[in-house]
Amino acid sequence: MTYSHFRESIWIPLMEELGMKHTIHETRHTTATKLYDAKVPTLIIKRILGHKAVEQEITTRYTHTSVKQMLKAIDKI
Repeated sequence: MTYSHFRESIWIPLMEELGMKHTIHETRHTTATKLYDAKVPTLIIKRILGHKAVEQEITTRYTHTSVKQMLKAIDKI
């Protein structure tokens, strides 16, 4: 599903139904904050959020993060 399809077919109707005015990007801020508060390692937070810059950092290119590790981090929040 593309970002624009999700936004138009799911996000906007949901916000209208709930009478809210939030952006999809706000969910990234909330998720990052909650993961940080749960003391999840920064590398895992960056990978969950899909930050491309992580892959350009020399050390993190050699660090593997499994889906299991990311799910465990999400379960903390």
